Order: sequence, then C-alpha cells, then structure tokens
Amino acid sequence: MQEQWKSLSKYKGLIEVSTLGRVRRLHRKSDILKPKLDKRGYLCVHIRISKLGINKMVKIHRLVAEAFIPNPNNLPIVNHKNEIKTDNRVGNLEWCTHKYNVNYGTGLKRRAYNSRNQVHRSCPILQYSLNGEFIQEFPSFKEVQRYLGKSYSNVWNVCNGRGISAYGYKWSYKYIEGKKIEIPNSYTWFKKNYGLDLSIILQDLSFDIACAIKYILRSGHKSEQDVPDKAKEIEDLKKAIWYINDRIKELEQ
Repeated sequence: MQEQWKSLSKYKGLIEVSTLGRVRRLHRKSDILKPKLDKRGYLCVHIRISKLGINKMVKIHRLVAEAFIPNPNNLPIVNHKNEIKTDNRVGNLEWCTHKYNVNYGTGLKRRAYNSRNQVHRSCPILQYSLNGEFIQEFPSFKEVQRYLGKSYSNVWNVCNGRGISAYGYKWSYKYIEGKKIEIPNSYTWFKKNYGLDLSIILQDLSFDIACAIKYILRSGHKSEQDVPDKAKEIEDLKKAIWYINDRIKELEQ
C-alpha cells in the first residue's frame, strides 16, 4: 500500500498526516515528527505552531482518523481494530461510540482480569521476536525476570500497552493473544475430528494469518442448538478477509 498524505485544516495546512500513521510539519522544514508513547500506551506527537498559538501533544490515531475516515455521525472515539494501540494505519482505525470501544474485543476480559489483581502473579506471558514470531511462554513475570536476569517492569509495561518492546523482544499476556495461541472451547471439534492441536499449528504463523485461519475454521461451526447460523458464518469469513488484507498491506509497505 502506497503511503498517502493529507493536510489537516485545523492546523491551516501546516501539518500533514499519512495513511501509515506518520506526521510531518510543513511550516518550518518538512520533516517527520517523532512519536512518543503516552501513559496509556498511545503514540502522540508534539505539535507546536507559534503563530496559531498551538503547543500540545496530540494522539496520532485521531489525526489519521480525522484526515482519512469519514465521520458523518460525529462519533467521538477512534478504535483500533486489532487492539494494538501503536498500529495507527488507516485500515486499522474506525470511529465508534464510547460503549463500543469499551466492550470491543478483549476489553471486558482485560478489565475483569485486572480487577482480580492477578496480572502480576500467575498470568502466562508470551515472548515474541520483533518480527512477531512466537518464541516461548512463561508462567509468570517472576519466571520472565529469572530468565532475563533483569527486572520485569519493562516487560510489564509492554504487556499493558505502555511500550512496544523490551530487551529486544515483544511481549503479551497469553489471554490477550488468545486468538493466536490459546484456542477457545469452540474449537474442540477440530482436535476431536483431526487429532491436531490448533494452537500448535497457529503459534508459528504471523498474527494476521493465524487469526484468518482461526476464523475460517470457525465459520459454519458456530451455531445455536446445532442449527448453523449463516449470519455468524458470514461474520467470521469477513473477519478472516480483514486479517488477510491487513497482512497483505503489511507486506506491501
């Protein structure tokens, strides 16, 4: 996908944002603004235009959405479809309501997990290469710390969306990456019929491809009282197509 740029009217054409989530200024010299992570794990840039009286940190995902995604219903929130806060490509963003954003994806599960205060104790941690390849699983942060010989605090930050990588690796809670490694009970039929553990098959694939395969396999098997639900099958296939297209865009960059 070729990178496209658009100027933002509220900055009088002095700031441009791209479809890949990059921001550049035009009022002094044309250069890319360096993003920084805020306390919630979102990438921001510092926009300072003295003649307009502007001097503030701005979230990049909102700039991308405002520039490239129509919002006829004036929805207030920009949602990350793959739940990766630092992935600000236009295809990964959508306008939505507060309720939709709060309940989206693993949101409810993450909050429930945190509310039980178990994040530091026994939640399995997954280690990946910087290219997203699965390396190994640790039963807890203490085991990660023992393995690294360093404090797990930076790993904890990455798992909680406050960083991109730590000690040369990417990290995630197992339940968040469950779409790739941990297979829900709705897939028990696969192992029963074919004698294969789906999690083993998917763990060495890229995140997008693993998700696409998971939804393709699930399509037609999600039913109510053993009656196939065509709407759910269509929904699963659309999800698979989204992840396939997302992987293609990533490879084309």
